[in-house]
Order: sequence, then C-alpha cells, then structure tokens
Amino acid sequence: MEENPLATSFSKLFRARVEFQHFVELVSQQHAGSRREDDALQFDFGNGPTLLYSLAPTGEVIVLICPAKSDLHKAGEDRIALRAGYRTSYQLRMGLARDLRDLAAYGHVTSLDGHPTWRERLRIKWLRWTRGLSVGGAGVTPSPTSNQMQELTTLALRTPAKATAITIGLSVAVIAVFALLAWLACPQLALKVGTWAAAAK
Repeated sequence: MEENPLATSFSKLFRARVEFQHFVELVSQQHAGSRREDDALQFDFGNGPTLLYSLAPTGEVIVLICPAKSDLHKAGEDRIALRAGYRTSYQLRMGLARDLRDLAAYGHVTSLDGHPTWRERLRIKWLRWTRGLSVGGAGVTPSPTSNQMQELTTLALRTPAKATAITIGLSVAVIAVFALLAWLACPQLALKVGTWAAAAK
C-alpha cells in the first residue's frame, strides 16, 4: 500500500502552519516589541534593524535580520538569513533569545551611534561570513563559506579515512599548542595541558 504524496505534503504544510501560529501566539503575548502579520512575526524597535520570522509556502520558517532604514548610513547587505527549515514552535522559541541577541548586536554594529563590543563585532562578522546574504535587492544566496563547510563535513563523514585524517590533524594541533607553551617558558601551563591531553586519550 503506497502513501499518497499529496496527502503527505498537505499534512506537513498543515503541521508547519499550526506550529508557526502557535509560536506567533505565544511570543506576541510575551514580547511587546513584536508585530504580527499574515504568516510572519516581526521584531522592530523604532527605525532600527528588524528580526523577521516568516512562514514560506513550502512550510519552512525563514529567520532574517534586516538592517535599519536610514539615508545616512547603510549596511553592506539588505538582509542576513539566519536559518531556514522546518521548525516546531518549541524549536523556534528556544532560538528566540539567541536571535534577539543577534538583532541587538547587529543594531550596535550597523548604527552610526552604536558602540559595539568586540564580541558583537565578531558575531556579526561570523554571521556575514557563514550565513546567506542578500545584497542589492537580490535573493538570499548562501555564503561560499557555508557551502564549503557543508561539503567538507559531508566528505569527512562519508569517508572514514578522511575522518581519521581530521582526527590526526586535530591531535597534531593540540601537540603543537603544547610545544608552543613549553617553548614560551610556561612550564606549569604546559604541564597542565599535557596532563589534560594524556587524560583525554
């Protein structure tokens, strides 16, 4: 007996819509800065950057950070796609605090009068380097780094010999750090690192 693919996809879309609406209901009750729209939840604070949760027609939830609207200063991108995929209400709520921290960091980094910390600058550089960006009104394209890392991970996991090579490479890196600490005349720290490395084996 075969399953009807249309019924399966309809069921998946229905579940995705119910989960997203549940997420929107709970979050809009708890956060005054949120604004509900059809199949979307938006966090914006005045003219600052915006965090947008959007339900795509396929049932995937897309999480975007959009820069502040200003004539004086523009960010280098139109939006950063934090993630996209099928998520439950629980998964979306668990990621909300991190997304709001990313929104605050993005606001500090991209505003004229923002005073970002070095961690916020580093976080936004990491997001720009590893996430999909939209520049000049074009659609969101995955970053080259995320594509390469995904290919490397897939290749390493598929090939046991390469996975072994990665493990050996990491071991060599730990030994190199140990040797560098010993060379820099930090015998106590080098001894502790050596003890930790020996205990890990």
